Parts: sequence; C-alpha cells; structure tokens
Amino acid sequence: PPGVAFSRVVREEGVAGLWRGNGLNVARAVAAKGTLFSTQDALREYLGSDALAGGAAGLTAGALTYPIDLMRTRHAGGIHRGGKGTARQLWAAAVEEATRGRHGVRALYAGASATLGGAVAVEGLRFGIFGELKKHKPLGDAPWAAALYGWASGTVAGLFVYPNDTIRRRLQYASAPRADGTAPPKESYAAATRALVREGGMRRLYRGVGVYLVKIGPSNACQFFVWSWLKDHLKPPA
Repeated sequence: PPGVAFSRVVREEGVAGLWRGNGLNVARAVAAKGTLFSTQDALREYLGSDALAGGAAGLTAGALTYPIDLMRTRHAGGIHRGGKGTARQLWAAAVEEATRGRHGVRALYAGASATLGGAVAVEGLRFGIFGELKKHKPLGDAPWAAALYGWASGTVAGLFVYPNDTIRRRLQYASAPRADGTAPPKESYAAATRALVREGGMRRLYRGVGVYLVKIGPSNACQFFVWSWLKDHLKPPA
C-alpha cells in the first residue's frame, strides 16, 4: 500500500529518499518534454493530425532519452549491482555493461520496446484527446481550460497504457547488472507479462495506479497549460 511504502522509505532513507532518482528524472524530463512538444508542433503541420503527430513525437523523444529513463528507473528503485548506489555508480555500471558485457550497447536500451511502444500510444492519445477538446471547447475560452483538458487527456491516456508501464519497469529492473557485474538473461515482453499476471492476475498490472493518478493529473495539467500559454504569448510577429 502507498502509505506503508511511504513510511518505509522515510524510515530507511529519510525524507531525502522520497526524491531518490529525481535528478535523473529532471534531466530526462527537460530533454524529453522539450523534444516532445516541439516535435509534435512541427509534425502536426505536416501530418494534419494531433494524434499521429503526438505518437511520432513520443517515439522520437523516447528514443533520444531512453538511456536516461532506464537509469532513472533503476536508481529510483535502488538497483545497482544488487544494492543501492549513486547515479554516477549506476551510469558507470551501465557503461561497463555496454562496452564489456554480453549485450553490448543494447544494454542501454533494455526494455526499450515496451517504453517506445507505450510512448507512441500514450502521446498519440494525449495529444489527440487534447486537440479535440481544444477544438470543440467544452469549457469555452476559460483561461484555465487548457489545464483541465491536459488533466483529462493525460489521465485517460495514462490509464490506458498503465499495464504497459508496469511491464516496462519489470524489464528495466530485470536487466540491471548482477552483483558480480555480469548481465542477466534477457526477458521478453511476453514472458514479463506472463510472470506479472501469475503474481497477481490482471490486478498486478495496475499495482500502484492510485499513486500514479495523483501524479499524472497535475503533471499533465501543468504541461499543457504552459505549452498552450507559450504558444499564445510567444508567437513571432506577423
């Protein structure tokens, strides 16, 4: 349960433990969101569809920043050669595995298929739903409409792809180097899905969704509100 997990983190690592991996998360967000929104804007003019442009932009941003996402997930979970380590140690282990390990550079893209597939789906849905809401304006011209449209589109898209996100995290955790520095056997997407379902049925794929929704709604509201505001106020002069 979220309350038990919260108490355990604070007890074992202090309040600072609640921000474990946040530095990597911020670095990934700056690169990924900047790429995502700028690419979507450019592709929308070419493709003529918010959903298609969003999916393509999600794929582009995800591919460019995936190694950071992998390190962020492992670091947040305290996964470093069987224990906890700093971000620098985690990167060092990943680079060593990529240059000397059995899987080579592919080690930096462990679990990428789940992440990139999810990025296409979630960003296609997010931008598609947001575009339709902006077009039909159910809230009129209210200044906060973009925030609520972003909240709604992000929540719907997030719920739809959440099982994929659970599988993605398992693949990223499972690919972490062992305590002796060797690379574990690769696990396929299908095998990871079956293993999770065996653990707790379909509900296992939605474990943690409550905490996720608390985060994803405000996050999407902020992203789309700021994006819309910047587009409206930073237009180049005619």
